[in-house]
Amino acid sequence: MRYIIICLFIFLIFFSCKKTITNNPPTIPLLDGPSEGVTDVPFTFSALSTDAEGEQISYQFDWGDGELSAWSEFLPSGTRIRQAKIWKEEGSYLIRVRAKDKQGAISDWSEAISVKIFKNRLKWRFKLEENEEISGVAIGPDGTIYFGEGTGGKYFYALNPDGTLKWQYRYEHQDFTSGCNSLIGADGTIYFWAGYWCGDGYLYALNPDGTLKWKYETYGYVLPPALGSDGTIYFRSDDQLYALNPDGTLKWKRFMRGGDAFSIGADGTIYLPAGETLYALQDTIVKWAFKVDEGWIITEPAIGPDGTIYFGSYADHLYALNPDGTLKWKIKKWLSSPPVVGKDGTVYFCAYGPDWKGVIYAINPDGQEKWQYELTEVVSSLAISEDGLIYFGTGSLYALNENGSLVWKQIFPDIATGGCTAIDREGTIYTIYYNTLSAFAGSAPLANSSWPKFRHDLRNTGNVVAKK
Repeated sequence: MRYIIICLFIFLIFFSCKKTITNNPPTIPLLDGPSEGVTDVPFTFSALSTDAEGEQISYQFDWGDGELSAWSEFLPSGTRIRQAKIWKEEGSYLIRVRAKDKQGAISDWSEAISVKIFKNRLKWRFKLEENEEISGVAIGPDGTIYFGEGTGGKYFYALNPDGTLKWQYRYEHQDFTSGCNSLIGADGTIYFWAGYWCGDGYLYALNPDGTLKWKYETYGYVLPPALGSDGTIYFRSDDQLYALNPDGTLKWKRFMRGGDAFSIGADGTIYLPAGETLYALQDTIVKWAFKVDEGWIITEPAIGPDGTIYFGSYADHLYALNPDGTLKWKIKKWLSSPPVVGKDGTVYFCAYGPDWKGVIYAINPDGQEKWQYELTEVVSSLAISEDGLIYFGTGSLYALNENGSLVWKQIFPDIATGGCTAIDREGTIYTIYYNTLSAFAGSAPLANSSWPKFRHDLRNTGNVVAKK
């Protein structure tokens, strides 16, 4: 009996001294992922958790639309997991994730990430080879989309409105580059320059079927040409302003040192930047000249409904001139994009803000600021649609309301979206990013304003009276 009591005593001592082992759940996962996206495109989120006992971990995502993902395979503690999600409906969603170990201990849900999903408006993409880039876009009367290859390119392209290739024209030499926006005449003739980076090349005129109409040899780099109301083609090269007849013969030329793209007013006046001076020319005659306070002119002139001329200078100013060349007003802004003008006369542009970030400004015709919209990057071009939306790209495509609020945004994980270059008659928005042309469904055609986009209209005439 005494022996039994001693054994029981030893047994109780042994088990009372044995350490109780508990299983803790994994740590609450750290969740990371995008804050914006579009429907029908996968967006990837990642999560990371650790387990105190070093056990393997499985993850489950709550996608905010009533769907929980299946528990993932078990991964070593501290291993990041990535899962993609496709949303079918636009809206705002709260994304969470939790973790469990192999013994079934489950962590609390992570802090939620809010994701805004916009309707996917992408219609199609046309992509060149990796080492090529697209140089400018023009749209013909029948909706054909025209553009050239940039550095080291070989071809000038024509696409159908559905993004399929219509034809391509091979440059004179394989190492030519198309250095400026193409221009479309009223009769459908396509004008563009291609040449060497040193400047020598040709201004080409192609028929709508892609055959050569004529070419004019140049001895300097050509900035975007402009089209007079009588069909005259104007362009700058080798410190000369040229005027060609529609058949490619020289009408006249005059010395005019280099500068930015130029514009044509309602009465045929050519507004031409040259260094620090904006010239107003009637054919070869200088009507007036306006010199900026310091720096030089860095944008094409945009023309308002009352004939006001707007342009930016390198000395951080937006200028507004009266049609007679006198100063109307100026404001201190360093423009990164040419100004555009809305139907009510509001002037829109992007300028450098703090830390070199971009800011979209809306300025009343009297020079007073209406609103601003802050970005993380600067914008090189804007365009306005007939319903008043302002479009621009910074890697994503934005659509702002006339009051400066965001209407929608397009962001894709596989490729960035560049500047808005055109809005066609069906409301399709075209953007360029290096070697890719993207087409997005918009809500209205290009605005019937005095200057709704760079080079004024779909044909890139640079002429305020040309049809949109």
